[in-house]
Amino acid sequence: MKNRLKVLIIILLFLSLICFTASARDSGIEPIGDFGNINWVDQIITAKGLGFPPDNISDPVRAKILAHRAAVVVAQRNLLEVVNGVHIDSTTLVENWMIKDETATSKVKGVLRNATVENSRQLSDGSIEATVSMPLSGELAKLLLGLEGQKAGLAAATPEIITRLNELEQRINALENKMSGLQKISYEQEQLISLFQQMVIAWRDYVTQSPMLINTDYQDNNQIQRLSKKIEQYESRLTSFSNRLNIMAKRVASLESPDKKALTPKSRPLVKYTGLIIDCRKTGFRPCLKPKIYSNQELIYPGANIDLNEAIKNGYIRYYRKISQAQKSSRSGTLPLTIKAKSTYKGNRSLLLKNDSYKILKTILAAPNNFLASCKVILII
Repeated sequence: MKNRLKVLIIILLFLSLICFTASARDSGIEPIGDFGNINWVDQIITAKGLGFPPDNISDPVRAKILAHRAAVVVAQRNLLEVVNGVHIDSTTLVENWMIKDETATSKVKGVLRNATVENSRQLSDGSIEATVSMPLSGELAKLLLGLEGQKAGLAAATPEIITRLNELEQRINALENKMSGLQKISYEQEQLISLFQQMVIAWRDYVTQSPMLINTDYQDNNQIQRLSKKIEQYESRLTSFSNRLNIMAKRVASLESPDKKALTPKSRPLVKYTGLIIDCRKTGFRPCLKPKIYSNQELIYPGANIDLNEAIKNGYIRYYRKISQAQKSSRSGTLPLTIKAKSTYKGNRSLLLKNDSYKILKTILAAPNNFLASCKVILII
């Protein structure tokens, strides 16, 4: 009977632990080890630590102070373990860098010394339990994302960046060639027109100043009339060249200072979305610092034009539990695009969106200073 009772108690404890873990994950909190967790919604990492008063200290006040200090040190050490458990993306774990790079570990420890002591309490045995926390943004994010760039990020991103730069350079070269050709044509036309102007002016002056000579060379009135027609023809050609020059000049000016309205497609006007909200509940998605988002098997976010300062300051992603909360967030703006994720993709910390959102997102990506580049992205978990 006693054995059955023990087994029942163990089972109940095990089930309670499972329920607690599931509840924590459902609330956006990911437990790391036995003493810490990541709150993805609040973007905070937290850890606890125990400190014991020294045996050789008789003063209770001093013993409590030393126990508190020891508890904070242990909590900071446990916080380092939490950092090790942070996923940058679906395949990259901070711990993988820490093992290989002692310098990185020292830098992270230095940042964690500035962790905030949330609270402390004295336990029945005289020990002190301290809780410390630190935001995942700011200095810690800068360090972690900097490690990513140093270890793997820039090398992995280089092909995509180079491709985009090459395409942009080709477009610029083509535009410069067009402008150069148009400017050359405009210059030649201008010189030709100037030459005709000088010829016409000189001829008129000559006719005006030397009428007798003209009459001697051209005794026939018909010949003089034909000469007048030729002059009129030259004037007509001069007008034609002037018009062509004006057209070419306008084309060059439009290339040098393109009209934004002219570049806007004449098709239906685009909705000016201010942010992106993705509902990824029931997909099995697990949060991370920089989740990759795909549509039509193509990487949509984060792209090569991401604002790294914004990403470090406020994070690549903001997590919420409810769509209504996300829509009220300043991050999503006044008119967010709200869509549902289809499933996870290439790991449980990346997302695949439905294909019907692909064209919209590609149009947004093509616009300068779009909200995706400013990290205006929210995931509902």
